[in-house]
This record gives sequence, structure tokens and C-alpha cells, in this order.
Amino acid sequence: MCNLPSQQYLRECFDYDLKSGKLYWSPRPSSHFKTTRGWRTHTSQRAGKEAGCLSENKDGSAYLKVRLDKRLYFVHRIIWKIMHGDIPECMEVDHINGATTDNRISQLRLVDATGNMSNKRLWCKNKSGHYGVYQNKKNGTWYVQAWRHGKYYSGGSGLTFDQAIEAREMLESHLGFHDNHGRS
Repeated sequence: MCNLPSQQYLRECFDYDLKSGKLYWSPRPSSHFKTTRGWRTHTSQRAGKEAGCLSENKDGSAYLKVRLDKRLYFVHRIIWKIMHGDIPECMEVDHINGATTDNRISQLRLVDATGNMSNKRLWCKNKSGHYGVYQNKKNGTWYVQAWRHGKYYSGGSGLTFDQAIEAREMLESHLGFHDNHGRS
């Protein structure tokens, strides 16, 4: 995804509804367009309508994205910039409740990549039903692992399923994972 346009430009392009968290196309100024025809088309076809289309990722998550001036942007990042200004380098906008289409400002926060990864939904291909809990296919026992700040942590191996879940919960607590991490 590309760097976002200026806050002022975004405010000229969109209206944000605080209550619903939805982004709407504004009747943009004609100076945003190369031709009068382009401005008229936008005004008649988009102004006042909800902005963004759902785009699904390989991991099963889906985000709203919007095309502005031939570039694609995440809606939640646009909303953050409209409301708070620039997103600092190395920071990400996280959906606190994990609902990636819930773009109410109260559900968005700035975190680093580690903070964002510690508030992830359970991956759709997960077989154990728990993040970081895996079965050893050779002997049927379970093992636990986690990654945090680029470092690998082991929560144990040769465990029963219940022991593995308990070990993972202790590991998440010790490493400061968000309470929502691993929800379905």
C-alpha cells in the first residue's frame, strides 16, 4: 500500500461518520480532477455514497480498501489520518476488536508490528483451534511456541492437548499478547 495523501486532501475527498465508522465520498472540488467531465462523473456517481470495497487476504481476513487517484488504500488508514494526522513510521493501525471492517475510531489504535501481530484472529487453516499450539504428527503429543519481537519462545513439548492450551495461555500472558489474540 502507498503512502497516504495529505490530511487536508483526504478531508476534501471523504466524509467520515463517527458513529458507524463508515467512510463516504465527498462532493470533491473540481481542482482534484483533470477534466470537468471527470469531476461531474464523480459528483453524480460517487458523492454521498459509501467508499471502499471488501478485499480478502490469503489468511481469510478481509479489509475495506478504496481507490483514490489510481492508488489503492486501506480505509482504516485513511480514517486514522483524517482523524489524527500522519501515521508514524514503523506503526500500524490495528482493529482492537479484530473486526477488520469495523472502522469506528474507538476500535482503531496505533501499534507497532509486534503489537498488531499479538491481536490477530485465529488463522483459518489452524488445526488445533489455538494459536501456537501444534501437534507432533509422529507421536501425537502437542507442543507450544510463540514469536514476539522477532524472538522464538517455547512453551513446552510432549504435552497433552489441555496442557498445551494452558501453556500457551501462560506464554501469551507472560509476553503481553492482547486479550483478543487468537479469537475465532
